[in-house]
Amino acid sequence: MLDPQAKSLLDFLASLGRPPIWDVPLAAAREASELMNVRFAGAPQAVAGVRDVRIPGPAGEIPARVYMPDGDAPFPVLVYYHGGGFTIGSIAGYDATLRALANASGCVVVSVDYRLAPEHPFPAGFEDCFAATRWIADHAASLGVDPSRLAVGGDSAGGNLAAGVALRARDEGGPAIAFQLLIYPTTDGDITRGSYVAYGDGHLLTTELCLWFNEQYVPAGHEHDVRHRVLHAVTHENLPPAHVLVAECDPLYDEAEAYAQKLRAAGVPTTFESYPGMIHGFFNYSGMLDQSRKAVTDAGAVLRAALGAKVRPGTNGSAGQSDHGTPPVAHVRRLGPMDEYTIKNSPTESVAEAMKTSTNAYTTATEKSGEAFQSATRTTSVAMSSAADRIRDMFKGASLPRFDMDAYVEARHEDIDAVAKATSVALGSAQTITTKQAELLKSSLDQLRDALTARKPGDSLGDLAGKERDLIQGSLSRTLDGMREMAEAAQKSQAQIFDIATDRVRSNVESLRGMFSAEKK
Repeated sequence: MLDPQAKSLLDFLASLGRPPIWDVPLAAAREASELMNVRFAGAPQAVAGVRDVRIPGPAGEIPARVYMPDGDAPFPVLVYYHGGGFTIGSIAGYDATLRALANASGCVVVSVDYRLAPEHPFPAGFEDCFAATRWIADHAASLGVDPSRLAVGGDSAGGNLAAGVALRARDEGGPAIAFQLLIYPTTDGDITRGSYVAYGDGHLLTTELCLWFNEQYVPAGHEHDVRHRVLHAVTHENLPPAHVLVAECDPLYDEAEAYAQKLRAAGVPTTFESYPGMIHGFFNYSGMLDQSRKAVTDAGAVLRAALGAKVRPGTNGSAGQSDHGTPPVAHVRRLGPMDEYTIKNSPTESVAEAMKTSTNAYTTATEKSGEAFQSATRTTSVAMSSAADRIRDMFKGASLPRFDMDAYVEARHEDIDAVAKATSVALGSAQTITTKQAELLKSSLDQLRDALTARKPGDSLGDLAGKERDLIQGSLSRTLDGMREMAEAAQKSQAQIFDIATDRVRSNVESLRGMFSAEKK
């Protein structure tokens, strides 16, 4: 069964109506994937140090980023290969997750930006990962790491690459690898397995997407190459100990479990941990999912135990207060034309938080009215929180093209319909009132969309002035006035609920007005 937080995340992504990856330019798909990973991973933690390096590779330099934990060198080191179906994924998209993992594990973490398919099909990315791992072992002293405590790890495609690197290092007599951290790795891509049947649709990673990734990555003649079909290696004996971490509701669950079983059968010390109700990719979503944060902390503990790392008090999983090691804005975002505003210090953050506060207050007040309202208010709370997040993202990305703005307004209409329906069921006689409220909100959103999309491409939110600014503020004011009128017309027993909702909306409108005024100045 899906975890409630995972379900909410899936519902939100479904509401966006995003086209499949094969229907958009690959560069745009990569940018969108990076944007999603950055935002879902949460705020990046401070670490003792971060530096970018260039590693000599088989076809040129391989970019990599080194995360240093607090403590004294030499440290254990984890060489990490990101996920993304061998086709998408980036250092920037995994920045927050690997900062947290460095803090939790006490290890230096080196994130490898290997070449991606289809421009560079197998074995290009695999060769980069192996070359980077060998270089790190050979240059351990300059990196402040202990080559005898070198681990490899990665998620999804990266987990496959880590397993493949461990197999090749064993066969070629080095570099010496002490441990494998394999996070829901793909190991053979057999889509007839039960987990593909159960979770291959509607759980973020789909069977169809897995097949597409495979088509991009594996050229003709390499379909059965055991360097990527690691489950079918000739032998799995004499490999380093491993920890296999999986999500319960993941198409890759069965093949990851099969690999853990194969390692155990070969005498390799192997632990296996499944996170209930989680979906593929969850390890990178600490800003959205409680179990993601737990998984990163757990993985850090496993690495500490396996590699003998030490973590100073206050650094394990904590964000820290120092700016030392905090990434520059370019490392937090790389969002391109989709977002002209930095993620940090945005005035819209306070607006979104205010809206969420109003949602929580509305829920609390309504539940006090009786058990009959609890189910409806939970639905309302989810819808309103989702709307708050979308409004925040819209104002951050004020230069979104018209197509995206239309999609936003359409999705927001669906949220409002959900609010109207849930409230109508709860209040019964207030059905006419809530329907009118929904229509009023839709009208205001339409006017808001028209004001934003009428501007020239590239204009920022600070360019709003004159008639456009008056239109936006006027539409928000009418929404406020309409909600007040409907609150007064509601049943007397529900007056307290609507009063609280109205007061909170007034606070949100005033926050928005203050933001516009501040930007105008």
